[in-house]
Amino acid sequence: MRILVFGIACQVASLRRLVTELRTSSTAAALRLPAPPFSTLKEGFQRFPCSAFALLFSTLLAQVMWLPVPELASLGTLWLVDGSLFPMLATMKWASYQQQHNALRLHLAWELNRMIPVEFTIGTGNSNERSFLASIVQPGISYVADRGYVCFKLFRHITSKGAFFVIRAKSNLRFTPVKALPVADLPNTLFEEVTDTSITLDNDEAAVVYRLIRFTIAKTSFLLLTNRWDLNTFQTILIYAYRWQIELVFRFLKRTMNGLHLFNQSPNGVHICFYALLITALLELRLKQLCLQQQQDQKPELDAPYPTETTHPKKCPRGQIRDTSSPTEFIYQIGQQLKKYWKLTCHWLITLKNLLNHPFDDYVIQQLGYG
Repeated sequence: MRILVFGIACQVASLRRLVTELRTSSTAAALRLPAPPFSTLKEGFQRFPCSAFALLFSTLLAQVMWLPVPELASLGTLWLVDGSLFPMLATMKWASYQQQHNALRLHLAWELNRMIPVEFTIGTGNSNERSFLASIVQPGISYVADRGYVCFKLFRHITSKGAFFVIRAKSNLRFTPVKALPVADLPNTLFEEVTDTSITLDNDEAAVVYRLIRFTIAKTSFLLLTNRWDLNTFQTILIYAYRWQIELVFRFLKRTMNGLHLFNQSPNGVHICFYALLITALLELRLKQLCLQQQQDQKPELDAPYPTETTHPKKCPRGQIRDTSSPTEFIYQIGQQLKKYWKLTCHWLITLKNLLNHPFDDYVIQQLGYG
């Protein structure tokens, strides 16, 4: 596992290149990593079951105190769910997708509150996304998804488990209005034609009453279907708006983390590669947050972990309390914190790679603790 983390952190594109790095890199030598031959590393993807790496992943999630996004606490536990295709080699016949193209589909659940992956599975390119969501439902969690997850059976399953959903409905959704609900706390400059209504779905034999929010933004109409009644209209729209974070996560894993280049192409090996990829991302996130926290401990008066300025820092003095009751201010505050504490840029990853064999001193903390 240490070898795989090293290879991913150093953005090594293949197993053979990883062997060369282990044999010749001064960083690998400083970290006292072994340099096994290519055949030994390749055999490891068959010898070790992916369940061992799943245990590492779950243990890491359970034992580390991940920083929460405090502004989202009042909205409950939010899991973003989606799937994304990873193109594979033509020789990987088991990863069937189209007649002339093979692909894997990463089914991922991403917790928005702490900005970390919490559940995932790997299927073929044609694997079912709704089945993955149905398999991970837990009480009290709100699942946020796009139109591909619209399914009456899935809605009932989530509700029966004591869980919640905010899912974008298709434009041809057939329903019967039951009662108009109040619409409040919306930025007038952002949304148009907003309605909030309790409804029943015409083709739903159970006739369960759900909540439907309709609005238009930038000339695009949205229909959000949910079973959460405790949130106001703006909060529900905001939860769905942050669904886009999982699209950014897929791009991060594919491009920034070099996840399109796997060290092994067997079914077991592919699962190991994805566990290693996500574990490495989690460790890197934790490292950045630790460096930021240590900087704050050293200079608390210069850089509070969660700023309290009002509106934009250049326009307002320090020490004032931000008015989060304003929707635009609420969005701005979350955006600033996500960028600083939960975003790993390509520049940060390059800095980490170049400092791997450096003593963990104030210089490293300063370099890895920038926002």
